[in-house]
Amino acid sequence: MLILDVRSAILDRLRRRIKEEVKHLLTIPIIFSLGSGAGRVLAKINVSRIGAIKVAMNSSKRDLIQIDEEVDVPILCGDGGGSGMRPEKGREDYLEVAEGVPFIIEKACEAYGCDEPDVIVTIASVGHGFGSGSLPEHVKVVKESYPNAAQLVFVITPFYFEGETPLVRAYTSLKEAVKYTTVFPLSNQIASMKLGIDPQRIKLDDVLYV
Repeated sequence: MLILDVRSAILDRLRRRIKEEVKHLLTIPIIFSLGSGAGRVLAKINVSRIGAIKVAMNSSKRDLIQIDEEVDVPILCGDGGGSGMRPEKGREDYLEVAEGVPFIIEKACEAYGCDEPDVIVTIASVGHGFGSGSLPEHVKVVKESYPNAAQLVFVITPFYFEGETPLVRAYTSLKEAVKYTTVFPLSNQIASMKLGIDPQRIKLDDVLYV
C-alpha cells in the first residue's frame, strides 16, 4: 500500500511557485522519473517555465536520498535495496506503489490548478532493473488513468560498453512500452559521440539536451 506524505505545506509551496510562473496553453503538472539515471536527469531539470512537480520513483533508497533536495516527491518502491539488474524485480517493486500513481497525478493537478493534465511527462533510464521493469507498467497505468492526456516519454538507453545484456533489457522494455504510448529513445552512446565526449565521462543530464 502506497503511503504518501503530501503535506499541505508542500502543496502550498508548489501553488505559490506555479502562480508566479507563466501560464501555458497546455497543462504539464507533473514529470516522473523511473530509475537512478533518470532521477539524476530529473534533478537537474529546471521546471520554472512550466510549473511541473518533479516525482522521482526508484527502488534504490540510496539513490533517492542523493536527489532528495532536487525533486518535489521522492517515492521509494520495494524494500529500498534496488532491483538488482532484474527487470522482473523492478516491475514487482513498481507494482507495489502503482495504485498510488493516479493519486499523485491528481494532487499535482490540484497544486497546479487544473482539473486534468494535458501532458504527462516521464523520463526513464532502461537497461538495468527498476527502470526497465517499471516503464511498461507505468505508461500503462498513466494511459488507463488519464486516457485523454498525452504522454511524453523519454527513455535513456545504455552505452555500448555496458555490454549486450543491458541493451537487450532496454529494448525489451521499449518493445513493451510502445504498446501503450509513443516513446522517444535517447541514446547515451549517440549523445556522447555527438558531444565528442568519452562515453564513460558524459553526464546523464547532458544526454537530454543533445
